[in-house]
Amino acid sequence: MLSNTQIAELLAREAEKESGILVRAYRRAARSAFLWPEQVATLIEQERSLSELRSIGPFITKRILRWIDKPPKETILVPPIRRDFVTLADARVLLAKVPD
Repeated sequence: MLSNTQIAELLAREAEKESGILVRAYRRAARSAFLWPEQVATLIEQERSLSELRSIGPFITKRILRWIDKPPKETILVPPIRRDFVTLADARVLLAKVPD
């Protein structure tokens, strides 16, 4: 299953291909993906709506679900500028593992 980081990268790539209002929608969703409190995979497993996540509407939801059902064949390489970014969902998992 794709991670939020991979989904953010796919959304950013889609923004580069689109024009008009879709550029803004994809960019906003790509940036927001790093601040989503849960992994997309968790929402899907719990049969919850992706629209619970910030900047995700029906159009972007359909696109993400397509990627989940049929992940891109090419490797999703994150550019160096974003390579060390950690999503909020990942940070929460890491912090939960650290004893108080």
